[in-house]
Amino acid sequence: MKLSGIGNYGELKVERRLRLFINKEDVILENLLLPDGSGTTEIDKVIISKKGILCVESKFWGGYISGGDTGDWTQTTYYDGVKKQRKLHNPVIQNQGHIKALDKIFNADYPIFNVVFLVGFTKCSVKSDYVFDAKRFAEFYKNLEDVLSNDDISYIVAVLQKYVATKEELEKHADAINALNK
Repeated sequence: MKLSGIGNYGELKVERRLRLFINKEDVILENLLLPDGSGTTEIDKVIISKKGILCVESKFWGGYISGGDTGDWTQTTYYDGVKKQRKLHNPVIQNQGHIKALDKIFNADYPIFNVVFLVGFTKCSVKSDYVFDAKRFAEFYKNLEDVLSNDDISYIVAVLQKYVATKEELEKHADAINALNK
């Protein structure tokens, strides 16, 4: 399976926005494949900062998005006057799985934050403390206190770098997920 050009564009857009708000010395690692007990789970981005580890799930969606911290989300779009709705997997829950995988690697020794970043042409009525647009993320990040040392950051980056996936590994992972969903 080829990686989606739209998904890649959305992730690039998220990174550009994140870089506006985080500290220059913060490290962003992308496309990590971590063991999760039943195979692997893919994390879009991890920001390693003095503020902790921010586990970022990015979504580039259009239409009207509704949902919360539990259950599926709904996407409503209109094409040529026809209303279409589809269920979406809840990225807050998806990212909780990513955080569990990170906690297991680090024995829950470091604070890890659930960050779902929505970009695109969306209107959103999602009720969640974990879902951010650029303005809300800037406030959230600014209010976090420094809790990690430079040594902590170096260690976390060194451990996580070995999980950064190649394009081929990501395609193989996506194929495995698609096979499970059929």
